[in-house]
Amino acid sequence: TVVLADDRFGEGVEAGDGHLGVYRSSRFQENLCAVSNLHPLFLRHQERFFTGKSDETDLRRLDLPAPALAEDVSEWAVSAGLAYRYGDGRKVFFRFEHGYRIPTLDEIFQYAPPTWTLTNTKLPTERVTSWEVGIEHAFSDTLSARATLWWSVLDNELYYNNLTFVNDTYDRTIHRGFDVGIDAQPFDFLSCSLSYSYQDAVFDASPYRGEPIPLIP
Repeated sequence: TVVLADDRFGEGVEAGDGHLGVYRSSRFQENLCAVSNLHPLFLRHQERFFTGKSDETDLRRLDLPAPALAEDVSEWAVSAGLAYRYGDGRKVFFRFEHGYRIPTLDEIFQYAPPTWTLTNTKLPTERVTSWEVGIEHAFSDTLSARATLWWSVLDNELYYNNLTFVNDTYDRTIHRGFDVGIDAQPFDFLSCSLSYSYQDAVFDASPYRGEPIPLIP
């Protein structure tokens, strides 16, 4: 990965394996700043895999090709945020993000009963768009609190299907919730932290639209 940047201006260009990233950090005034990141991805991936029961010689003898994956991937990710400081240790912020996750090789290629043969599930790329807004407030040098509300929409959310014993995806899901916390330091030698998180995850596509997603804590 190569990064071209000038820390004086908080902006630059990042290039790596199949991706190009552009980021910028701006301060509009003393208490207001914004951060943005953009990362397109262009990738071609091809691999060949062999089962644990048959090697390449067995595949040639049976006149069968080795299971392979060849796929062109073109995705983009962006992150943008805005924060306003209204005092020492006090700020409100907003963040928008869009990202993706390409299925790993062991999620795409797997053995599944009853045949226990190598299966290529052709899983699509998982995509997520999320928003969050929050506040951090210091009451004193030894006591502070924080709270964040967030909302995420996922397409092709990956999950393990217990009925078919293979990985699969949901069409569209919504995850939403909040996080709150308190930090305190009553003594120089003692720090305390208390936090609570809540998440509500539901389907956003038929036939289970509005129903909770199973196995989500």
